[in-house]
Amino acid sequence: MVIYQFGSIIKTIKIKIEPGYYLEGAFGIRIENCLLIQKSEIKDFLKFENLSLVPYDLNLIDISLLQKEDILHINNYHKKVISLFLIFLYNLYLIFFNILRLL
Repeated sequence: MVIYQFGSIIKTIKIKIEPGYYLEGAFGIRIENCLLIQKSEIKDFLKFENLSLVPYDLNLIDISLLQKEDILHINNYHKKVISLFLIFLYNLYLIFFNILRLL
């Protein structure tokens, strides 16, 4: 991890966002997301890349509180998670298929 002084280019910073809800004396729920902060294509701006690629439990989200942009963000995030998972499964299939051919 490399951090430069304020105002200079940030090469790599990883952070965790841990929003949660806690009912005193009963239970708590916390969602942890690891993010990579990167320099944006837009001058003097930064962007975030989500490193925690796990789908959200939509039963825990009250969509009446969200704007269209929020819903679009969640849908695009889920598309990314699913596509990467399918690529992983396909590669896993290829590995096992090649092992079976050797037997």
